[in-house]
Amino acid sequence: MKMSDGMRKADFNDESFSDVKIEIYTGVDDQSDRRSFHCHKLVLKKDSEVFATAFNKNSRFADANSAVYKVFEEDLDGIEAYLKGRYGIAPSDAETADWEFMLKLAYIASKYGNSKAAREYWDDFRAAFKKVWDNTRPTAPKQAEEMLKKLLLCEDVAFEEWNSTTSKGLLELVGLRYVRNNHNGLIKDDDFYEWISGYPRLWRKCLAAFTAVAALPDAIRMSYGGAVDEIKYGRRRQNS
Repeated sequence: MKMSDGMRKADFNDESFSDVKIEIYTGVDDQSDRRSFHCHKLVLKKDSEVFATAFNKNSRFADANSAVYKVFEEDLDGIEAYLKGRYGIAPSDAETADWEFMLKLAYIASKYGNSKAAREYWDDFRAAFKKVWDNTRPTAPKQAEEMLKKLLLCEDVAFEEWNSTTSKGLLELVGLRYVRNNHNGLIKDDDFYEWISGYPRLWRKCLAAFTAVAALPDAIRMSYGGAVDEIKYGRRRQNS
């Protein structure tokens, strides 16, 4: 039977119309919790660099062209939704409303080389996130920290959406809100400085958000003096 782009949704997880089984594991080996689905290689290869490589005849993958393809250390719900998406099965309304779930999907789609899906999931994530953020930011400063940490987990993912101006603004919006809401506690929190300094762009913005840079502890000034001085004097130098 000739395959085409017009796959039917009913073809997903249909063993009679599949040539590979995808086994998803939460851990590093096949003893961990798992979930499996019957798929077709041609569908998975489309727009996905990772699956295209895995199912190529000259692939270096040990299980290339076999009947089973194993994926380890993955989110079961996220991968299931991603595989369904390859067949045109969109997430449910409940899933779409969950910004964390859509962020996972954008991450997974990018990881598996599907930039088109990554963009779509990112747009859904951003819309859902903005709705939650607008509703909670006046009354939930602690939630800003939780949101920030989840966003930063995906900062190193190399998909274009994260590197856009809008995305940078989103990250800084949440980060600066967190700093401003927790100013007095954070300015003496060594763990905070160690953690946030791992994200240079946001770190510089957070330093600038402190109302009195001179009030930073001496140890912090010694460790991050260059960044502090540039924040204090950089703009003046540019304007001089």
